[in-house]
Amino acid sequence: IILEPGASVAAQKASSSHTGSLAPNSKIVREAYKVSGAIQVFNMRDMFGVLEVFTSSKNKNFGQNTTIITNAGGVGVLSSDLVEESPLSLTQISPVTRQSLRKVLPAESGLNNPIDIIGDARADRYGSSLDIISQDDTTDQILVILTPQRTTEVLETAKIIAKFSAQTDKNIVASFVGGAKVRPGLEFLSRHRLPAFEFPSDAVRVMGLLSQYESWKQLQIPSGTLQSTANPLSLSAIDHADVLSKIMNATAKKLTSVPTADVRSILTTYGLDVPAAQNFTDLKRALCFSSKIFPRKVVLKISSPDALHKTELKGVFLNIADKDHFVAAWENLTHSIKVAKLPMASIEVQEQVTGGTEVILGVNSDPNFGRIMVFGSGGIYTEIFKDTTLRILPTTDFERMVHETKVGQILGGVRGETPKAIDTLLQTMQTMQRMVSDFPQIVSIDANPIFVTEDRVICVDFKLYL
Repeated sequence: IILEPGASVAAQKASSSHTGSLAPNSKIVREAYKVSGAIQVFNMRDMFGVLEVFTSSKNKNFGQNTTIITNAGGVGVLSSDLVEESPLSLTQISPVTRQSLRKVLPAESGLNNPIDIIGDARADRYGSSLDIISQDDTTDQILVILTPQRTTEVLETAKIIAKFSAQTDKNIVASFVGGAKVRPGLEFLSRHRLPAFEFPSDAVRVMGLLSQYESWKQLQIPSGTLQSTANPLSLSAIDHADVLSKIMNATAKKLTSVPTADVRSILTTYGLDVPAAQNFTDLKRALCFSSKIFPRKVVLKISSPDALHKTELKGVFLNIADKDHFVAAWENLTHSIKVAKLPMASIEVQEQVTGGTEVILGVNSDPNFGRIMVFGSGGIYTEIFKDTTLRILPTTDFERMVHETKVGQILGGVRGETPKAIDTLLQTMQTMQRMVSDFPQIVSIDANPIFVTEDRVICVDFKLYL
């Protein structure tokens, strides 16, 4: 259990690449704790709460499915909201369990989750409810809430909780809300080393943290060995010497990134899908290339190691489908190159890809944890959406990375849309990991956007930093 607030150092400079800015140190540390089975807490209150519950209940079930028993409907509803916002989930009460509860609770009771045993509940009604829920196979953890009302038996209810806690493998946590009026119950539970909180919010937060630990424990395998559904790659035919020569050539020229034309060649060598494209400094040759693509659209953009974010330089023109628009875009880009003072720049003409979902995929280098892979929503609004997840490499946990993001849900098919080529995307992620493993000279990869269609994963803009 590690108390680590996780805030980034304020003075830390943002990386020049999209990937670097989306993988701050705090997120990397959080991921490292998660995959190693450490419980990260962010304040002293949570630290002592987790220590208390873990010490008293370390052999209990800390699973996600949580059932709430309460004698106050309002507090129960508020607590259910807290559960929904946490890593926990509310147990779906089965018809059989509901029928058993109906036999022992008043007609006015709420038999859904939270289970409202209503305000006049004495200790025996708590006991009857706990007896049934502690035998419910779908329940992992039980939160028992007590508020002081006219007939409430505070101390007797605490004794009932202690009794059932000793009999079940489910983690039972109590929250007695009411200050001095419930103090005898809290003191009894404390003396018997049973987890109890004054507020349900503290109880739910701690139960959620322990639920995440339980999820890690259930895997019983370290991060990096989880199997995805993607087919294993066959990269034995990679021409490593050719790729290395391109990297060393860029290094010899003291470039910070591999030139675009060489990047395309490297991607093709690794079997990645790239749009038809070529770099030019001569307008006539560029027009000749584009005429073979027209009337399909092309993109014109500045290609230079110093042009990291082309949109900000007015360095990208889309939807070019004829000679006149091509020439106008060429002249604008030539002017932008001159204004930005990019002596080594050329103009890339690329087949325009449409109809796909934009994602970002990248690798960054962290001084403490090594290579970090980032995946999420791509395009020009990547930093605004902040819909990303990351993993410390090496890993094969690519499928879960995709599903953790909103764009991953979109790729799976929403509102009747056909699912996109997720298996191909998973293979692309494996390939990128293989690339940085093969060539440690690559310190960062920034692939934004990658277009994912129903049958293709197309690397539209791919940078290799050295």
